[in-house]
Amino acid sequence: MSYLEIFNDANTVLLDDSYSCFGLAISGTATLGRVDAQAENVCGAVDVFYTPPVGASMPIIAIQPQANVPMTVGRMQYANGQYRWRIHCSTYNVTVKYWIFNIPSQMPDAGGLFQAWDSAGRMVFDSDFKFPRIVDVVNRTMNPDPAQNPSAPNPTWSPIVYPGNKQYAFITTTYCNSFAIFTYERPPGNVWVTGIDWFDYGFWFQGSTLNGSAYRYVGQTSGPIGPPVGKYLSANAGLMVIDVTNMYF
Repeated sequence: MSYLEIFNDANTVLLDDSYSCFGLAISGTATLGRVDAQAENVCGAVDVFYTPPVGASMPIIAIQPQANVPMTVGRMQYANGQYRWRIHCSTYNVTVKYWIFNIPSQMPDAGGLFQAWDSAGRMVFDSDFKFPRIVDVVNRTMNPDPAQNPSAPNPTWSPIVYPGNKQYAFITTTYCNSFAIFTYERPPGNVWVTGIDWFDYGFWFQGSTLNGSAYRYVGQTSGPIGPPVGKYLSANAGLMVIDVTNMYF
């Protein structure tokens, strides 16, 4: 049985001491450096690190890419008590803002005027923590035209407009990606080789508008590339949009 419950006017629970909301642990800005991938493709990536208290639950990361640069979180690893996320895109020397969230019982006491604990004495709320406000949950399926140029995939995406005068970030699944296998003709002659391209589904904000597109991250081919044949495999892209207005340390 809960010792504390707070409801809003719509009778929705805002606070309950039987569960914890995520609070902001750290935030920052990082620059994606050059990564020489296979074959001719060059991309950008950066690793973001966070060390929580011993025994802490898994944190989550939200990102806000530089405008017009689709990005995604391509990897998360945990080793020696430290979490590492790899953020990547199809270019480099671009920036990304990030926010890492953890539950209040696994962060230092912020000393807020209003605090709440569960029956085990674990803090579930502190009024001085910065809590993310969920704005939207988005899911898209990438189904490009099999006959299109594989170097420039263009999956269907309708921009989503959120209220202005706000700052937004997204929490994306790892991976939001797809892959494709193509057969290329090596000119001259009827010699065929195989090419493998990986495409990730990336997102960015233009003001308060969420955009998404696929971008090439790694490519591997052999020989000069002739006309490609083949098709992409579908992939789902899911993310959660949060309001991060004034959410900085």
